[in-house]
Amino acid sequence: PWDGPALITFSTGTKVGARLDRNGFRPCRWALTDDYFYLSSEAGSFELNEEDILQKGTLNAGTGVIMDIGTGEISFKDPSESIEN
Repeated sequence: PWDGPALITFSTGTKVGARLDRNGFRPCRWALTDDYFYLSSEAGSFELNEEDILQKGTLNAGTGVIMDIGTGEISFKDPSESIEN
């Protein structure tokens, strides 16, 4: 039941992403501003003004996020099913 790291990050060269382990004991938080997408397992890792945050949330156990570097498009679909070059 204690398998693996909390968060794994990856890149295909055109996309970057991360996936939380299936247990989700350590959550992964994200925030989106006009200029950046922040992702961290620690609250407060980035000093952000609340008024600059457009959206924020938490990845759940077994879920992930993937971003297209060229377009900035963000998807919260399972990365293992949504990686297409």
